Amino acid sequence: MLIDILCRALWSGFSTTTFGFGILTLLNVRTSTIQWVFINLIVSAGVGIVYPGLQFGILSACQERDSAPAMSVYCFCRGLGSTLGMAVGGVILQNQLLVKIRAYPNLAAQAEEYSKDASAQAELLRTMTGSANKTNLVQAYADSLKVVWTVMCVAAGVGLRLSCFIEHSPLDSSGEKGAETEMQTEAVNNDKDIGSNVEEKKFPIDEG
Repeated sequence: MLIDILCRALWSGFSTTTFGFGILTLLNVRTSTIQWVFINLIVSAGVGIVYPGLQFGILSACQERDSAPAMSVYCFCRGLGSTLGMAVGGVILQNQLLVKIRAYPNLAAQAEEYSKDASAQAELLRTMTGSANKTNLVQAYADSLKVVWTVMCVAAGVGLRLSCFIEHSPLDSSGEKGAETEMQTEAVNNDKDIGSNVEEKKFPIDEG
């Protein structure tokens, strides 16, 4: 029952994901811990609904003999999408860091060095002492992430639009299985009836 509810909630999942990525753009250097925790919970809830919804939705839309190939293609596409998503997101973040850091005259000469590795940049900010350079770098990092969230919001919106064309399919296929079993049983009974009729038509051979 819960799985069927998740399949029906696929549209809600995409809507929540789109809304969650949208409000992620509100994060800035002055966002409190409670605020960013609840903002991240929204997008996490949306993605959490979409993942199982897609998986079980695919299973409900295909026949039982096609379940294994369908899940293989789904896992491949999910893995490929994750790889492309991380690569695209990293490239966007790196390019935006370069642009944002160059906007500060005192950091322009080191813009390429700071933007080479965004993860290392975040660790560097932890070790830097309080200064104008640190404040500017933190602001550039936050502004760059806003661009990443905007792109993800658009991508989620495209997924929401495409999900509107998905028709609901019942996950419980017991009715189809029962009908198939009934047809097989009927075919076996017909074969037995034909065999019985043949035996009845045999006549004993008169040896005299």
